Amino acid sequence: MNDRIAATGTKAVFWDSLALCSSQIFAIPLGILASALTVRLLGAEEYGYLSVFLMVGGLFSLFVGNWSSASLIRFGREEYQKTGKINRTVWARYILFAVSFVLAISVLFLAGGYITRYIGGGGGICLLLIILLTVLAQDANSSFSYMLQAVKRMKTYGIALLFSPFFLICGLGALFYLYGNKLAFPVVALVMALSTAAASFLIFLLLPHKALFPVAFDKTMLKDIYLFSYPVIFGNIAFYVVNWVDMVVIKYYFSMKDVGVYQVAYNVYSMVANQMSIINTIMLPLFVSMIALGKGFLIRRYIRSIVPLFFLGGVLLVCCGASISPLFFHYVYGDAFDVSACYFSVLSLGLAFKVLVYLYSGILIAHKHVKLSIVAGVIGALLNFGGDLLLIPWLGPVGATVATSAGVLACAILYHIFIEVKITRSPSSLRIFLLTIPVFISLAIIYFSDIFLAPLLVVLSVFLSGFLLAKGLRLFKKEDMELLKDISMPIFCRKLVAKIYGILSV
Repeated sequence: MNDRIAATGTKAVFWDSLALCSSQIFAIPLGILASALTVRLLGAEEYGYLSVFLMVGGLFSLFVGNWSSASLIRFGREEYQKTGKINRTVWARYILFAVSFVLAISVLFLAGGYITRYIGGGGGICLLLIILLTVLAQDANSSFSYMLQAVKRMKTYGIALLFSPFFLICGLGALFYLYGNKLAFPVVALVMALSTAAASFLIFLLLPHKALFPVAFDKTMLKDIYLFSYPVIFGNIAFYVVNWVDMVVIKYYFSMKDVGVYQVAYNVYSMVANQMSIINTIMLPLFVSMIALGKGFLIRRYIRSIVPLFFLGGVLLVCCGASISPLFFHYVYGDAFDVSACYFSVLSLGLAFKVLVYLYSGILIAHKHVKLSIVAGVIGALLNFGGDLLLIPWLGPVGATVATSAGVLACAILYHIFIEVKITRSPSSLRIFLLTIPVFISLAIIYFSDIFLAPLLVVLSVFLSGFLLAKGLRLFKKEDMELLKDISMPIFCRKLVAKIYGILSV
């Protein structure tokens, strides 16, 4: 029994989590430094042009590679569990990628004139070539990263997360040293693409190449991956809309400078959300293995016992981060971006709801309920888009932050309902959303108090409210300690967790 559970990878979850969280400790400041260098190299207006460029490049990445890349971990982990290889999955997926890439090249150059005019800022055909390089580099980076996860190289994956921001900082730092500020955005866009390409090459070197070869063509695997992946296109469109519709509407009503100031706040929001996604990175392979080995009851225990605790923990961290945002944007990005802190504070509501989305998304994907996650994403995107159209003309960029947070909330509620209907089959209850109360408390404190005093007041108030919520909702139960028995961790950590549970479960 224990051997079967250990085969799912549960035993190593503590060390895998520690490795990934440790990498994030370095990745977050690297990402912030790269973002600050980019802003200072370009200024608000050129940064606005760069944001539009990245939006267009993201659209091509979506249709070329993003829609099928998740299959590498969904089917790759399953294949690796059975055979010790992932070559059938890898080469079937690359057939889909090749077809998509050829179609994308045709569209890119047929519509090249319109694309470059929409982006603006100069650059001409060079912009098209940089878009092409960006698409290839981003797909290589994400694909090789998924392969590392599929073959259970989570610690290596944690290290690989640092490659891209490291190379980007080196490139941007060299530009800043040689040319100072006020560069044209195509130069920075090229450096970003080359940095991602260099990181991808290093990740490829870290892969166990024996697991990728020989080249295999499996019609059944190709069909399975296609049927799994094609609905993801619609989900990715929704994700794309959520990421970029704010900027499109702001660009229509306001100046490129306003786009740049808002996008700085949104990029920090996205950066934090990406760090949160390590939850899904860790848990999705475990869920796939649990299902393959007939241990679905472990997933239901995770939903009942772990999800509320992690959700509350994520909410408290978001509150603490939001409390320092006025100081952060002022000193990291400069006076011109002080208003970005206001935008980020409202976006922190969306971050809190995103925690729950990440806790649930791996479960739906592992059970092949991809269409349900897409439904949630599309509804959230439509609410975001409608909110932008209504609120941005009235409230300006603040309206975009409200619309974004409302869209994420809708998505989180739908994920929760789908999980209860399809997985736990329990009566629907939304009481888990009471755990977001600390976010509203922190926003009120940030708005009404001094920026230097706010962090202390927020920490005290949200941890007190979090404690009361945990006790009131009985989140800590002594019987949940049984979940730790199959997880390898240092003795002092096990004792510390047991002590915390002992205090809070009284």
